[in-house]
Amino acid sequence: MSSNTLENVVDWPSLAQSLVRSLAQQAPNAGGPCTDALEVCAAAFASGFARGRWGRLEVGGVPVDLGAGVLLHFMAWSGLGGERRQELQHLAEGALATYFATWGATLGKRVREGEQLLPLPGVVAELASRGRAISNGSLTEKDSELLQFIRTVVPS
Repeated sequence: MSSNTLENVVDWPSLAQSLVRSLAQQAPNAGGPCTDALEVCAAAFASGFARGRWGRLEVGGVPVDLGAGVLLHFMAWSGLGGERRQELQHLAEGALATYFATWGATLGKRVREGEQLLPLPGVVAELASRGRAISNGSLTEKDSELLQFIRTVVPS
């Protein structure tokens, strides 16, 4: 009986050899972008591993991956990284990618489970016209500028 799995359809050794040959031909021009991508991916992997291993780590209420991304970007932009400015930016991008990917996955799961993350436009317009808080607590009566904006943008 024949199986049509990816392992049986693709000649992996030949594919790997072809890929290595192709990369070797392009190597003189690919060092920078390959290194950049490797640094970002390594930081994302390390940050994701830490999140998976120890859960959501926080320092002062700020998730570590978000804080590390912002701090590393600040160090790079302020010149504290010296000649390693670009590497710091890549590490920051990997940490931020982990934070935002996790946030997106969490919101996606909540939607898949049937939760509505944003109120329906009609509900927003009705609440804005009354000046009341939206049920999830994101708007209060004190948010008059935002409420006024909603009144002008969302049809009632």
